[in-house]
Amino acid sequence: MDILDMRNNGDVIFNPIERVSDKIIFEKIKKVGHMFPDHRVFGYYGYDLETKKLRRLTSNSHSLYKGVVYNKFIEGEDCIYYVTRDREKNRDLYTLYRVDLEGLGKEYTLFNFYLEKQYSDMEFEMINHQYICVFASEPNVMSIGQQLELKDSEEQYGYQKGYMFNINSGEQWEIKDKDFLRGFSQVFFRTELAGEKCIVYEENYLDPGTIEDIYNTYYKKKYKYIKADDIENIEDEFYLNDHLQYTTVEKFIQEVKEGKEELTFNSIAYKGFEGYEIFSGIDKDNIYFAIKDFEKPNEEIVTFLDRKTMKKTMYNIKMDNKYEESAESIEHIEDNVDIKYSLAGKNKNIIAYKYMDNETYCVKELLRGKVEYTYPHKLGKMKELVEDRYIIACEDSMWNEQKINVIDIKENKVKSYKGFFKIVDDTMVLF
Repeated sequence: MDILDMRNNGDVIFNPIERVSDKIIFEKIKKVGHMFPDHRVFGYYGYDLETKKLRRLTSNSHSLYKGVVYNKFIEGEDCIYYVTRDREKNRDLYTLYRVDLEGLGKEYTLFNFYLEKQYSDMEFEMINHQYICVFASEPNVMSIGQQLELKDSEEQYGYQKGYMFNINSGEQWEIKDKDFLRGFSQVFFRTELAGEKCIVYEENYLDPGTIEDIYNTYYKKKYKYIKADDIENIEDEFYLNDHLQYTTVEKFIQEVKEGKEELTFNSIAYKGFEGYEIFSGIDKDNIYFAIKDFEKPNEEIVTFLDRKTMKKTMYNIKMDNKYEESAESIEHIEDNVDIKYSLAGKNKNIIAYKYMDNETYCVKELLRGKVEYTYPHKLGKMKELVEDRYIIACEDSMWNEQKINVIDIKENKVKSYKGFFKIVDDTMVLF
């Protein structure tokens, strides 16, 4: 495992995003005072793994409003798209840029557009070289109390407005499927599935813990502070659904142009009131997601969806059941353990770890079964396993740095660092 140290840059933080080809891509942000980062991005940088040099990739000197890094193995191109925002009196001017991550790394100004009014938040996705989708919303952060009261106002969720622009002609279409906009929380991206250019979308509203609390209240009468009894047919409430879906880019564009109020998606995985589904990542080979059924508390299913064949391989984490579709079981694991997934990319792991009576953590890798190791709890909770050899454990801190302990389980040695880290393929980036 290589270590890339990007610390000690004064009030500047180089936050690692991902590896694209022979570069690790960083976004430049700044500290506010001693503790807190300013989440505005002041540029994208590429660290060349061959020349060991860091180079600025974006030319704008002021902060960038939104940006996305694309990888040819997932989105089909190695590039960065980013948007700047210029405040005007009643509306904002947005400008879209593209930076190539191959060759000379040229930067292009692609498109200017307005929204009909000023919004506090905006997200975008380039669904191909010609069309961009833009999603806009007003601030609406729900407290845990509001979630548990089961208020079902549609305005609480997702995005209020969605548009599709043709960046060549300037044409604009409103996305009229309100259910789609309401259900879009985090997952909406383009990729290739079974040889077709597709869009993957996850309908999601509440976090898994909240859904489980609601379920336990309604059926188990476990939590008195949730008023689930006041809702008839709670199983039909939209905000208790998790649904991973996809459609082709061609169909999505056509249906938006036609003004359809119900866009067509194909189901990958669905879970309603009785459980949850969680998207867990994507790489060049698979889409990963987990499914939990509350009636089977000792079981969770992790699925690898092959992007070429659409075949599912399912891993039953806590029981030895077999499944019809290319299923594999993982040996029985005791209750009261924490399960951690790290599935996309080189270091695929499903890890069980548990605090033991003798003040140690016991770590067991379940996917390949090659790692079982115990270490002193004072080194912190296990965060990552790299190359089936290095355990990364952290002592959580209330302040702005963590103590990062790298445990070499082959040599039984520990190296410690202060700061933050991210694993990018076989490199640990300190920042």
